[in-house]
Amino acid sequence: MIQSIPLQWRGFCLAALAMISFSVGVLGTKIALNHSAIDFYSIAIWGWGSGMVAATLFFFLPLKSQRQSLLPELIKHKRFFAIISVLTLINGSTWFYGLSQINGGVVALLDQNVIVWSFLLGAIFLGERFSWRQLSAITITVLGLVIISNLKGEVTTIGIICLLICGLSIALQSLLIKKYSHPFNALALAFWRGWAMVIFSLLISLGLGIFQPQIEIYALIAVGVAQFFGLFVGRAAYIKAHEYLPMSHLSFLLLGIPVIVLLSSFVILNEPLGAQKIIGALVMLIGLFWFFTRKAKRQAQ
Repeated sequence: MIQSIPLQWRGFCLAALAMISFSVGVLGTKIALNHSAIDFYSIAIWGWGSGMVAATLFFFLPLKSQRQSLLPELIKHKRFFAIISVLTLINGSTWFYGLSQINGGVVALLDQNVIVWSFLLGAIFLGERFSWRQLSAITITVLGLVIISNLKGEVTTIGIICLLICGLSIALQSLLIKKYSHPFNALALAFWRGWAMVIFSLLISLGLGIFQPQIEIYALIAVGVAQFFGLFVGRAAYIKAHEYLPMSHLSFLLLGIPVIVLLSSFVILNEPLGAQKIIGALVMLIGLFWFFTRKAKRQAQ
């Protein structure tokens, strides 16, 4: 049945799954933060841990092909996996803290700063060249980020800085993956980097004596489901979609994430949907849309 689906539509289905999963990840985590008395770092550990336990039990252990490739892939690419895992721990921790400081809908918009970082790193380290129209589109996107960043009562300076660091660490991961010359199993990387986040963050928190072992059951369920979809399902679908869709098309489709989260946060979390937020969101989306359409046209020429 799956084989009869045209390749492009497989890509669209995977992109849609990634978009929905990442949106669930943001909303579920924000719900957990809103309904728990423990600190953001302990919630992050509970979320990553429960999400990876679910991924291990329901995906890696039942599938022999995936289970058998885990250890050989780790041994073969241990340095590469280790660097990616450290960057993942940085982007995960800063994302959780940023989400604890900023409304969920705004976080989904500010998360798009990773595209700006990717543009800069691609130009500096990969020799990518862009037209003046694409540069103008990036400028418009940054303007939208500035508008969103000045929302009174919904953002904090430290929260914005954390999300910028998060975006930079994600862009650095993409850069390293682009420059890595050896083929690797993407799902094995997702498995090991996920468990690295759980283990290293837990050891750090235990060493500092800050881990809070008690969490409200409602918050645990919310953050566990959120991280299962955001950390594993969404990431796996996103990686797989690259086989069927051009990067520009895939990135454009994922622009639906901030729209979904913004509207869902308004309905589910009762977050305000003011004029400044709407204007900032529209400016960002216009800039990103222009950038990716110009990039696609340039690649087609």
